Amino acid sequence: MTKRFTLCIILLAALLPVLIAVLLISASPSPELTLKQFTTPAVYSAWRHDGALEHMEQLRRLDVRKEGENTRYRVEAVVDDVSGGETKKGKDYYKVELQYLLAKDSLIQSGQRAPLMDAEFQTIELLRLPLTRGARWTQAQKNALGKSVLIDCAITNLQVKNGRAVLDVTYASRDGEHYAWRRFTGGEGLTRYEKRQGEYMFGFNLFMPEK
Repeated sequence: MTKRFTLCIILLAALLPVLIAVLLISASPSPELTLKQFTTPAVYSAWRHDGALEHMEQLRRLDVRKEGENTRYRVEAVVDDVSGGETKKGKDYYKVELQYLLAKDSLIQSGQRAPLMDAEFQTIELLRLPLTRGARWTQAQKNALGKSVLIDCAITNLQVKNGRAVLDVTYASRDGEHYAWRRFTGGEGLTRYEKRQGEYMFGFNLFMPEK
């Protein structure tokens, strides 16, 4: 018994550093995702969205302003006039100024209106901390008619592709009128948007500028 006990002590002493290392690695927190990683205007001065129904938006960052702990990005979006001028709405109609407010715990987009594809709400809270799979929150916004609408949001997927974190987020209004989802990619921002229109989903993708 003495020899067996001594042998067990020796083996335990030899394995102890390995066991401690494994415990430390498993206990180490994974890198925390930040909202800024998914804020497109912070990365590019110019980019565009190409989508269904010949929808294309040219986007250009106008300026960046610090507001205390927050950062506000102004962006000009120019939408292609697929009618070739037949609508006679004028160039100003197709120029929309958007703003992205990067706050401590949320990323908010505002200024949306027609002819942007994602113009169901003038303001939308795109993301909210924590950026983890299964995270949920509810926001109150107004639709194009000025009606208050509750929107249930959820991060439905979180994965890593080509070394970049990818988030999928759904936005479903409680009145059943609106449903959309967005994909955000670390270092690139919004890379995919889709909304329900009737029985179908329509959307756009990010077109990456050449580096």
